[in-house]
Amino acid sequence: MDGVCTDASADRVLIAGVSFIPGWNDDVRVELARTGAFSAVDVYDIGEATPTVEELHAYDAVLVYMYGFPHDGGALGEHLASYFDGGGRLLGR
Repeated sequence: MDGVCTDASADRVLIAGVSFIPGWNDDVRVELARTGAFSAVDVYDIGEATPTVEELHAYDAVLVYMYGFPHDGGALGEHLASYFDGGGRLLGR
């Protein structure tokens, strides 16, 4: 079946998002997980805190979006750049 996760080594994805809409981050997580294409889909609310580079590197890809203000935009940018430079994959909105 195309797009369905059949192996435990499939990509782990982190949703690093902030939204003024309550529950938005979890809605995105549920929809991505529902595809079955990923072994893990987790959420990090970047409005509350900033993930470390080490935390980011636990994932194969990071989806970043902001419909609000990040906790520390400068640190977030630096950490995402380090993650990308270290081979991480980013998707932004």
